[in-house]
Amino acid sequence: MYPFYYLWFQCLVLGGVGCVSGGSNVVPGIVKNLYNLIVKEKNIEAARELWYKFAPLAAFFEAPGVWVTNIKAGCEIVGDPLGPPRRPLLPASNETKQEFRRLLKNIGAI
Repeated sequence: MYPFYYLWFQCLVLGGVGCVSGGSNVVPGIVKNLYNLIVKEKNIEAARELWYKFAPLAAFFEAPGVWVTNIKAGCEIVGDPLGPPRRPLLPASNETKQEFRRLLKNIGAI
């Protein structure tokens, strides 16, 4: 896991009013649900429960050096292809896509 993937959750819990999440391109409903649970409903317990399910996927979105590649792969998997990343980045490997599918299935996104 990468140490900074969780910062937007903490920011919102501590009173932040928004976040930038590459993951919202792939699973917008989940990101919106987390936002609503924290900011609008103040239901931190429910948000934390959802966050623990989402955290492995969030770490995948924020992986250093491959976050663009991973987000593009995620969009492709959920049926919203964005095309390949621009050079010098390479498309996600089949192994990476397979792991992404597993993570998306675990959270009910596919």
